[in-house]
Amino acid sequence: MTFQELLTLAPDFREFSDHMPPELDGRFIPRTYPPYTVIHRKDSPLERIGILLKGTFRVINEFENGNVFMIEQNDAVSFIGEITLFAGAATTSVTIETVTECQTVFLPVPVFLQWLESDPRFMSRMLRHIAAKLYCASYSRGERLFYSSSYLLLKHVVAEAEALDVANRERVVLRKTRRQLSEELGMQEKTINRTIARLCEEGAVSLEHGKISMSREQYQLSARRLKIYIRQSRNGTV
Repeated sequence: MTFQELLTLAPDFREFSDHMPPELDGRFIPRTYPPYTVIHRKDSPLERIGILLKGTFRVINEFENGNVFMIEQNDAVSFIGEITLFAGAATTSVTIETVTECQTVFLPVPVFLQWLESDPRFMSRMLRHIAAKLYCASYSRGERLFYSSSYLLLKHVVAEAEALDVANRERVVLRKTRRQLSEELGMQEKTINRTIARLCEEGAVSLEHGKISMSREQYQLSARRLKIYIRQSRNGTV
């Protein structure tokens, strides 16, 4: 794929590539992945670096006991394998799985390294890109250790309801399965089920055909409840 074809697919990539060495033009290898496809799996050899041009993927950690934990979800433009590369590791530390159809391009690791070494501006922007990822991760790091399952699940549901524009609708229904919630929140499914039941008893959420739903009134009450919870926690009274 040529540089111009790449920019046609992802105009936002120009900020990373405005000083790209001309010898890289035409060396990008395109690949399209359907939804729910693994791009690379944890502990795989790092042989190429990917660039997400269109779509969304999620970054997950898989453990030997079968549990899966979602670290983050990334939209285009994003990179695949760059943290492993900058860490100097030989194998990947996470699994990357598509959420939607993803259009990507790849460069072999030696070619990508050549680009970094010959383009200081690209190096600077890559470092900012990685720092932004790590900042988001570190900002909420430890939240799952120190907050209750009710708080964590309710916060997640409120965020999902906001994305579904619940403020301007009578009610919204979350489509995520219990397994998806378990992976995203780092809780066992049985804990998810108990917590949903508790939130239903408290009137914070409802169930529709087994799916979590939230009315506009429940959303407003839950948003206030979360603020109160945080304030009380900081005061040491909860």
